[in-house]
Amino acid sequence: MKKNFNKVLVTSLVLGLFATSTVYGAAISKTLKAFYRDIKIYVNDVQIDPKDQNGNSVEPFIVNDSTYLPLRAISEVTGNAVIWEDKTSSIKINSKVKYPIDYLYGDFGLYSMYIDGSRMTIQEKIATKPVFSVFRNKTDSRDNYFFVTMTDEQYNLQKNNDRFDHMRDGKLLIQYNSQDGNRIILDTRNISEVNGYKLEGIDEVTNVSGDEVFFSSYAKSESGTDYFYYEYKINLKTYKITVLNYTPSKDDESKYTASTKQDFINKQISNQQLAVNNYKAPESSILKPEDGGLYIEYLTGDKAGKKELIYDRPVSQALKSSDDLYCVLTVNDEILKKYKNGGFGESGMYFEDYTVLQIIDKNGTVKKDFIDIPNRRITLISFDGKTIEYSTTIKESASRSGFFNYSINTDTGKITVLSFSSEIMSLGHFYGDITEYNKYNAERVAEEQERIDKGLN
Repeated sequence: MKKNFNKVLVTSLVLGLFATSTVYGAAISKTLKAFYRDIKIYVNDVQIDPKDQNGNSVEPFIVNDSTYLPLRAISEVTGNAVIWEDKTSSIKINSKVKYPIDYLYGDFGLYSMYIDGSRMTIQEKIATKPVFSVFRNKTDSRDNYFFVTMTDEQYNLQKNNDRFDHMRDGKLLIQYNSQDGNRIILDTRNISEVNGYKLEGIDEVTNVSGDEVFFSSYAKSESGTDYFYYEYKINLKTYKITVLNYTPSKDDESKYTASTKQDFINKQISNQQLAVNNYKAPESSILKPEDGGLYIEYLTGDKAGKKELIYDRPVSQALKSSDDLYCVLTVNDEILKKYKNGGFGESGMYFEDYTVLQIIDKNGTVKKDFIDIPNRRITLISFDGKTIEYSTTIKESASRSGFFNYSINTDTGKITVLSFSSEIMSLGHFYGDITEYNKYNAERVAEEQERIDKGLN
């Protein structure tokens, strides 16, 4: 019987579902009748456009009631590399990245969970204090988590308790992603009581849509035997809180009739809105590296809308550590002189002009000078005050590049080559055994480490 599928949903890598669209065989050839029905492919509810190694779109098709999907495109979007081994006529699929699939939370904190190859592992601890509610924004490429937790002061007072109070202790609503770390969206301590109305604690994050996070709160009624609920949303850019709904408690039933219930609810919403209107958002800012220098742009707080120059030198990338130090990618004196003399025209500088890594403090004072690597494109990866991780791109041939990853010990200045990845794998041009590819990469790492140890650029 012909299957009537117009959409294929893919939520995990089940190899039995995938087949290649090319049949290899030394002695056998077959003519196959394929049906094309504009089949769409979704990975975790996000539609993808599968492409071959040359960037051309590849459409799934049906043969004998079996649906054939492009193996390479599906594998790579789910974080796996596909290798064709010609001498054995074998297809090998190897995990090349870890990708988040779920999370664990509770009094122990918040962990992200990853697929690493065929195993599910706990990869990262996002929060160390009790977490009462989590909403993971799966559609965001940076995998945002929005979660409710408690303050340090609360935790230190209650860490020996058997359990924590959801209503009272959920004071902080925090946004986390691996690029920016934690950002406090809402701190209920910064909301004053107005005419008996207040936002005591956050119950649950219920949804995220665009720049708005939806959440709820609840508290005990006057008799202490029931609860009333509020629903809210907060804007991630303006930090404006809007009260959306109120669910009365049983104690409230004596305060309205069937015909006046909605008026009572509207009044509760209006009074609660007056209370949350006085929320003073925590000061937040972002780094703005520009050819003209490194700026801090304030998003909220008393300086909202303002920019401050903290380093008067061209900067293409900057990362901040927890102790208010900044790792910047900037230019050497020769490039700086050319830039200030107008030698770059209106288009500004190229990425390759940024060759120097420095550590500066919040006043723009250079604390340490590190590498100056010409003729390579440098990308900062991470900086925690003690270690800098970065990568460089090199040309292996006219049409192919390679990527080195390094770390620098900021105390000793020692550079360690962490890994090398050749573009031959990602472009599908490597037809040997995977062990040969790994051996090739290891040799490149050893050569690069020797070059650095000798002080060569």
